[in-house]
Amino acid sequence: SPGAAVTLAQRRSGAIGRGGMVWDGAFALADHLLSEGPPPAPRGGALRVLDVSTGAGLTACALARHWECEVVATDIASVLPLLRENVAANAAGSLGRVVDVAEQDWGAVLSPAVASHGPYDLVLAADCVASVYDGAALADTLLA
Repeated sequence: SPGAAVTLAQRRSGAIGRGGMVWDGAFALADHLLSEGPPPAPRGGALRVLDVSTGAGLTACALARHWECEVVATDIASVLPLLRENVAANAAGSLGRVVDVAEQDWGAVLSPAVASHGPYDLVLAADCVASVYDGAALADTLLA
């Protein structure tokens, strides 16, 4: 329900690494987007949002709840169990819309799960480019 908090688990151990944490950029992006409100959906109906390398899923869950938009949240395979756990926990608190979770590796063409929900009205990413990540591969994927 609008106004309700989003609750997330975080993990940083094992294969999940840094992807299981909620970073400052995710808080800032979610706060900014929620304060601005949703843009109009170009095709009418619900706005379609792609959240790239979402990690624990803060922005994806917040937008689904407060904007009532369709969200596809992506990350690498090792992060998906935590992301699915967080989406399920927040769905119990009645997200406005369902968040679909899909694996997407950078440098690869869009996975069928990601491509099938497009075209997207808004593509988001927060704190997903650092020296340990391949920014060129991210750009290749977004341009695919």
